[in-house]
Amino acid sequence: MQGEKLLYLNYHHIMLDFVSIGKIRAIYILSIVNEGMEIKIIKREKHGKGEIYTIKVKEEFIKILFLFHAIERMKKWGIKESMVLETLIFPEEVLKGHGNRYIAHRRYGEHLVRSIYEYEDYTPVLITVYFPYLNRYFAGGGIYEDKIFKGS
Repeated sequence: MQGEKLLYLNYHHIMLDFVSIGKIRAIYILSIVNEGMEIKIIKREKHGKGEIYTIKVKEEFIKILFLFHAIERMKKWGIKESMVLETLIFPEEVLKGHGNRYIAHRRYGEHLVRSIYEYEDYTPVLITVYFPYLNRYFAGGGIYEDKIFKGS
């Protein structure tokens, strides 16, 4: 991956990727090994509705279906899959949405990744994602109406 670097900091491995989203330029942490917690993509599988990501966090394997619409929104907003996965697995807050949907938030500078998901047969399904200004939706953190990864 272009721009990828590996640093060693306090005996933790941190992989950085330099991203540019619109006028925002930021350093994004792709993978963090911190207290044994790392998000690792094991495989991607095609699905009739999108793409299934199998990830590993600690010793737990989690499957998440990214709908085609969500994948298109990631491209439109310039949001990397690693940012979305981090938002879903290590959110700063998860709010209740309409119906059976949840909204996971994670801050990136003055913006936040806003990932809307629901469950289909116990599998998290990413419906859509976007990158609005932080002050529009962020409720302050610490609210967890749901957690995909229970160990966080």
